[in-house]
Amino acid sequence: MAPSSAPHSDTGIVERARELRPFIRERARILVDRAVADSRSGQVDLVEVFDPLPSTVIAHMLGVPSDLEDRFRTWSDELLDAQNAQGAASLSEAHPEFARYVQSLIDEHRAANPASDGTDDELRALFAEAQAAKAFVNEAAARIVERALALSGGAGYVNGSPLARAYRDVKAGSFMHPLGANRAYDYLAHVALGEQPSLH
Repeated sequence: MAPSSAPHSDTGIVERARELRPFIRERARILVDRAVADSRSGQVDLVEVFDPLPSTVIAHMLGVPSDLEDRFRTWSDELLDAQNAQGAASLSEAHPEFARYVQSLIDEHRAANPASDGTDDELRALFAEAQAAKAFVNEAAARIVERALALSGGAGYVNGSPLARAYRDVKAGSFMHPLGANRAYDYLAHVALGEQPSLH
């Protein structure tokens, strides 16, 4: 497995985010078309329809094979549930199967690159792309949920509503580490200007 488009420059990170838009729109269209086709009443739950989208985008950016996207989404959901139940558990504790998969990717990379895990520039570019992906997905998820709330009306804010839970979850995403939203935008701004920001 390899990232679907490895970063080559700071400008490339911005371009990469733009390149993702057609993929996201196409996947969103597929999800909506499928939901409408499967609906007997002609009505669909937008939260449920778009639930797979963030993990699908992340999997695509990480280079996860398409035949593993559903499994990746399941792992992501199970990992979040385990972390919510156990607190700040490590990946290996929260989800051993997912941890083994990630470790296999690391081992595969190191076997192919025994001399180095990458240059400093390559690692900075990869970290910046990950931050760009996180910020982009968080913003997209928030817009989707906010639109769903606007369509559902006040009932969406009631405790126990799936929309209320989704709203809380997407808002929490912005300050999950690394990095929190403010630091992520600051970091990406420096990268876009061709600077080398510090993480300390």
